[in-house]
Amino acid sequence: MATIREVAPGAGLGWLKAGWQDFLRVPALSLAHGLAMVVAMGLIIAIGYSHAALLAGAFSGFVLVAPGLLVGMYAQSRALERGEATGLPTVRATWRRAGPVTLRFGLLLALVGSAWVACSSLIVSVGADPALLAESGGVRAYLAFFAGHSSPMLFWLWLLAGGMLASLVFAASAISLPMLIDRSVSVRQATSVSISAVGSNPVAAALWALIIMALTLLAVASVVGLVVVMPVLGHASWHAYRGLVDAA
Repeated sequence: MATIREVAPGAGLGWLKAGWQDFLRVPALSLAHGLAMVVAMGLIIAIGYSHAALLAGAFSGFVLVAPGLLVGMYAQSRALERGEATGLPTVRATWRRAGPVTLRFGLLLALVGSAWVACSSLIVSVGADPALLAESGGVRAYLAFFAGHSSPMLFWLWLLAGGMLASLVFAASAISLPMLIDRSVSVRQATSVSISAVGSNPVAAALWALIIMALTLLAVASVVGLVVVMPVLGHASWHAYRGLVDAA
């Protein structure tokens, strides 16, 4: 179905550069998508800050919406690559064609993410200081947990489990979504190709994941930074897909 390429370990830097160039070519629409993602993230924090029961639902809503916003980034990069028109008509056309399968992919991510949030909430409620939990909940309880008000062993086990799950989700989703809008494939086929691509390029994939994580953490320090970084990474993910999968 698709031929996986082996890329250089530092290929992620090239994908990031290409993503930045795409951002500069369609800045208004890119910034609009970035702002929408930041607003959605802010709503998650606002809803789940003091209410753990609402955190999983809010996160699920974000994960369902986020792929739709990323589709806009991929659609623009795809059009730029082909020399086609960009703009909202291109995004709408892509949604009409790939919207249903994109929503199925988002639902899959939402189920996994919500299960992890629910599991984490249970771990936090067991491991955190009861006195602190009595005063806080939701995101505030997580912050207390991260600040060290818990069993160190439980915290590191939680961190290890989270890292393993994040690695699996990254492998399954690294290039799945751009592939879903570029080709007529199922979610199962796209995730299978994504896992194969990551498995064939473990060093490049790991460095790419570190780039994504580092830029995101740096951007968190500034809301304005997130508005720019999110769409740039979206565009760059399209180029990661094009670099790892032979379009022929």
